[in-house]
Amino acid sequence: MSDAAATGQPRSRRTTALALLAVGALVLAGVLILRLQPAASKDVIPSADSPVAPPAPLVAGPLGDSPLPPLVFPPPLASPAPDPEALKALEERLITLESRIDALGPRLGSVEHALNSANQALGDMTAQFTTLLARVPEPRKAAHRKVVRRSPTKPRRLPLPEIVAIDRWGDANNATLRNADGSIRFVRVGDTVGKATIAAIDASAAAVTVRLPDGKATTLKVTP
Repeated sequence: MSDAAATGQPRSRRTTALALLAVGALVLAGVLILRLQPAASKDVIPSADSPVAPPAPLVAGPLGDSPLPPLVFPPPLASPAPDPEALKALEERLITLESRIDALGPRLGSVEHALNSANQALGDMTAQFTTLLARVPEPRKAAHRKVVRRSPTKPRRLPLPEIVAIDRWGDANNATLRNADGSIRFVRVGDTVGKATIAAIDASAAAVTVRLPDGKATTLKVTP
């Protein structure tokens, strides 16, 4: 719209509104005046069915006792002149609001388009995620391993030498031993053979008592 047309329309509307207000005020004032006047007596005008009474004698009354005073209407209210500056500011405000509303239209359209795109993308992602979940294989149950308990290992038997002979040298008995590698060794009571200890040498019984590392004792006979 042009500036002249935009200015003329609000002014014509305001003029019409002010005229209607003035007419309404006049009508309201007339109604109030009619209600404030004293009501006429019902005996002044007889009804049609009542008998005609003889005329009453005329009595002169003082002036100013008339029951119906003349109607006096108030002067019409003067309509206030519109402020051109205020009208101009209001028109500028309306134009600014219209321009802002027009500018919001494309923005709302772009926001709606973005929401639709995001909704579609979310639907696609949900479908892809569902497909991937369907492709994931179910976890296999771990096979139960049978626990095999091993029997305790028996301690290895300590290799003992072979008793070849028992002799007496001086005041003590001596024993002649043959090791596993074939070597010959002469021992007395208290000597150590490997991890065993010579505990006793009995020449009469031709036997040698050996004490093992676990505290047990064993007797070795002379090999014939």
